[in-house]
Amino acid sequence: DEASELEMIARFFEALHQVPTAQLITWGGEVKDLAVLRRSAGEFALVLPRQLTDGSPHARERIDLCRAVTVQARSPHLPEYAAATAIPAKPSPSMTIGELVEKGDWPKVRDQVLADVLTTAVIAVRHLAAHRVIECDQPNTIMAVADAVAAAIPGSEFARRSFAPWARGQKAASGLRGAQSIAPPSE
Repeated sequence: DEASELEMIARFFEALHQVPTAQLITWGGEVKDLAVLRRSAGEFALVLPRQLTDGSPHARERIDLCRAVTVQARSPHLPEYAAATAIPAKPSPSMTIGELVEKGDWPKVRDQVLADVLTTAVIAVRHLAAHRVIECDQPNTIMAVADAVAAAIPGSEFARRSFAPWARGQKAASGLRGAQSIAPPSE
């Protein structure tokens, strides 16, 4: 509600231009989102960032997590994968986004989009750590993401009511993993 399509895409492209070595990570982006961005670049006379110039779905500049985690299995929708792996996802069904936009219910639209970004971020952390691309303490990393979102977008109900409590639960549960011993009673 505060920027046009051109402005949003130009800002996104500028962020990618500023870090040309960054990998662009999507969920199913190769199927639709990246094609829309390429079309928009042509329509609005924008220069594509390096991450979008190679049209191959296997380009090193990008990771499509949907393809990466499913390989040749049927590709699930992001909320399906999130539910199967116990990650919080969209607060409203995916097919309601159009209605929310038509109604101008921008807080709910933002929360839908934010939920997609946060869910994808968690899957990315898990995927990259499992493939030894990164090393991190996953619960602390996810908690740091939750804290950053709470500071940057304090009005997000999804971040406050779903993602942050889930991240705290992940961090708490991580302290319970491993060998546990009960000290014998003292005499």
